[in-house]
Formats: sequence, C-alpha cells, structure tokens
Amino acid sequence: MILVGVEGSRFLASYAKASQCPLSDLPEHALIGRSNVGKSSLINSLFNRKGLAKTSSRPGKTRLLCQFSIGDEWTLMDLPGYGWTELGKKERERIKRENIAYLLGRKNLACLWVLLDSCLPPQQQDLDFLRWVGNKEIPFIVILSKVDKLSAAKLSRQEQVFRKTLSEYWNPLPLLFLSSAKTHRGQEELMEMVARSNELFGGY
Repeated sequence: MILVGVEGSRFLASYAKASQCPLSDLPEHALIGRSNVGKSSLINSLFNRKGLAKTSSRPGKTRLLCQFSIGDEWTLMDLPGYGWTELGKKERERIKRENIAYLLGRKNLACLWVLLDSCLPPQQQDLDFLRWVGNKEIPFIVILSKVDKLSAAKLSRQEQVFRKTLSEYWNPLPLLFLSSAKTHRGQEELMEMVARSNELFGGY
C-alpha cells in the first residue's frame, strides 16, 4: 500500500473564490462529486491522516476550495460538492460558479477526480457533469466510492452498469477506480496514476 504518510501531507488553505488560489508550478489534482460522496474521507484515508480533511455525515460540509500539499511535490484541491438541494439557491449558484472558474482557469490542473457513489445507480447529474468535463477537454478519472458497503456480487453488477453507461458517452472509457476509504481498496492504483500523471505534467 502506498501511503504518503503523516509528514508528507498537510492542509494549506481554503478559498471562497477560485481567483484566490495562488499560482503554482506544481501539478495539482482535484476532487469533485455530489455532496456526501466521500471526498473528505478519501483524502484522510489516502494520506493516512484522520482529520486532514473535515468530514461530516451531513451533506454540504465542504463549501470552499480546500487545498492540501502532498509531500511538497504536488497539491490536491477538494472542490465543493454539488447537488445538495437544501443549500440556498444563491449559495448553490456561487459554488457552481467557483467550481467552473477553477476547472476552466487552473493552469496547473493535472487531473480531476470525479467521485461517484457506487451504492447508487448512475445519476443524471453526474453524467451531465462528466459530459461537460469531457466537452471542455479537462483530464479526468472516475472513482466509484464506498465500495466496501457492497457485496462482491453487487459491486460487480454496479461496476458493469457504470461502465456500460459511461460507454454510451466515451470510447475508450475514462479510467475507473474502485475505492474504499475504510479498507483502502484502490488507493495504490490511484497513487500510481498520480505518479504517471505528474511525470507527464510539464508546467505552464
């Protein structure tokens, strides 16, 4: 298992606006997904740091762009989740606006990690977002989260459903990872992808 470890990762800052994010020549990866999909849990598990990213059982915890330094070699941005209808319309629009501004304007973005809940069927909101990302030619991968909550047979069926649905939009399929913050499943493969992506990153 590849874990960056306690000394290799730290919270840097949070930003209300994408324009506030400082410029950097380090490659940056970003996470996004529907509210309560498990982004913060993945960060804490991936870097073996309980509390590195704030978690909550209530959706909509992350409303700012939260940046982490990973071993001083790359950075990770936790973007606010989308789809939480109990947020006011003004706040939902602000989050959407800043997420779009970040994704279209972040020059050192190496890869976007789009988390989807493996326990649910493919959600139209996620598929619409993935199509938008693809149309904007933003490099991305798909991560099916919470796979520990499913039996092996159920997970296999869910993975097939997701792959079939995604194949209706993409050929070849985007990279898809099975992930569990509880068991660390898929995290070694994810870190290997990060290493390859960072090697190809040429700055800006």
